Amino acid sequence: MSEREFSQQDPDDAHPGSPGVGAGANSRRNTAIVALVVAVIALVVALFMMFSRGSGTPPATSSSPGVSSPDGIPSTLNSSSSPTVASSTSAATTSTSAPTSAASSSSMNTSATALPAAEAKNVVWPNPAGSLRYSTAEEAVQGFAEELVGFSDPVYGDVQQGDARSGEVEIRNDATSGAVTTVMFRQMSDGFFYILGAVSSEIEPAMPAAGAAISSPVTVTGKSRAFEAVVNVHLYAHGTSARIGEAVVMGGSAAPLEPFTGSVTFTDTGAATGALVFLEYSAKDGSVYTAAAVPVSFEEN
Repeated sequence: MSEREFSQQDPDDAHPGSPGVGAGANSRRNTAIVALVVAVIALVVALFMMFSRGSGTPPATSSSPGVSSPDGIPSTLNSSSSPTVASSTSAATTSTSAPTSAASSSSMNTSATALPAAEAKNVVWPNPAGSLRYSTAEEAVQGFAEELVGFSDPVYGDVQQGDARSGEVEIRNDATSGAVTTVMFRQMSDGFFYILGAVSSEIEPAMPAAGAAISSPVTVTGKSRAFEAVVNVHLYAHGTSARIGEAVVMGGSAAPLEPFTGSVTFTDTGAATGALVFLEYSAKDGSVYTAAAVPVSFEEN
């Protein structure tokens, strides 16, 4: 081979044991492919981490009460104290408050003057010479029914006005009771309300008459219809809380009302006035079922 022909050979053929131009290109291509794969993997990892953080799913530990999330914000399950529960507890506490009694809503008037005798002899409740006074008819009726007669949980009707100063209220032992006790009230000359008496659908007293002067023993008569025909008679003197005399009389036990008669022996307390109360007790639970009442005055010995 001539020198000219040698100088015209392909460079790749001139050095068969050395890497040529083709091998270098292949190397660069492989490097680019590797770099691209690494970049794609890095992108996938970055996207995975970004979507995982943005998904808002709390780690498993944040669902436990009292455990905070990684951001330092307590889990919503930490709010174990519910405002609704607090509110209902408050309502229950309020509902347990005892209703105002007749005694607390009435007026203890230490400067009260005794009613004139002409009015006092017609009063059953309260003591016309005492200090207990009622500023409304409803309070007076409730005081009579619960404190004197002894109704445990009566149902009160509306005030039925008579004239400008008097009227009546019906009372039942409970909402299903067939017996009605009608309480009569009047606003007296001192401006306060007093109970003048009570009548019952089951008991009709006849003697003594309202305001009558009595001495011991006093005869009582009337008509009644009661469980086992029994009517209890209690005599009270104004100014004393305990009854001063009592008796049991027998009337009827079914319709119609049948007559009763009896007598009550009592102790003289020196009081000027008082009240006779006729009672029928419930066969179901022994509570006061119905009552009648009349005012009386005491004869001087």
